[in-house]
Amino acid sequence: MARYRSRAQPDAETRPRHKRGGLFTGVMLGLLLGLVIAAGVAAYIYLTPMVYKGSESPRERPAPAVVAEKPAPSPPPPVESSGKPAPDYTFYHILQGGPDAKAPVAEPRREVYWLQVAALKSPADADRLKARLALLGMDVVVQKIDSAGATLHRVRVGPFKTEDAAISAMDTLAANQFEPRLIKEAASPR
Repeated sequence: MARYRSRAQPDAETRPRHKRGGLFTGVMLGLLLGLVIAAGVAAYIYLTPMVYKGSESPRERPAPAVVAEKPAPSPPPPVESSGKPAPDYTFYHILQGGPDAKAPVAEPRREVYWLQVAALKSPADADRLKARLALLGMDVVVQKIDSAGATLHRVRVGPFKTEDAAISAMDTLAANQFEPRLIKEAASPR
């Protein structure tokens, strides 16, 4: 028996091919769109200013040069008219630890370093920030100060004896989304 073909359903060979290349065009458009989005994200990241952009990073700062001063030579003692040297009332040689020094040598003034994280009006906000920093293992101090008639609560990390220790802690804070400022102060006498 012969099969009867209906004219309503054309053969696969006689169907129109107007949808040829649809998959290929879709893949190419998808790749092109992906490249445009990736280029936009890269441009945004590259052009966004960084925290330390425009200034050198704390680790690249040259260390301050320490210059040791030579003590000035002491003037010769004045001679009285009798031929004996006049009494020496200068104390320079005593303070410098000379051979006949009787007084202790004055210790050079020390400096300490702090990392100031914030200065807040609310003591409750300062305590919350102190708790967050304490969870990072930092030594945190809240100092109450008066500034231009307003009371502020400074949240500081430290004190640090060396600048290197302060910069190391600054790196830890920066890694945890904080932007501290390095503060150098004279150490209070004990």
